[in-house]
Amino acid sequence: MKIHSYYTYITTNPAKKVLYTGMTNDLEQRVIEHYLNRGQHKTFVGRYYCYLLVYYEEYQ
Repeated sequence: MKIHSYYTYITTNPAKKVLYTGMTNDLEQRVIEHYLNRGQHKTFVGRYYCYLLVYYEEYQ
């Protein structure tokens, strides 16, 4: 049986004035997606440039 890992994470923007909390099963890919979406106003993360990882926890 394969054990799956899940992550709860918090990102912020370069000015460190906004926090975003999320969950994913692929933390590295999710942070890359946040970075690539910066400046796109259709999402909260894109609008506020929340792509800097400040904290995460792993769960199974």
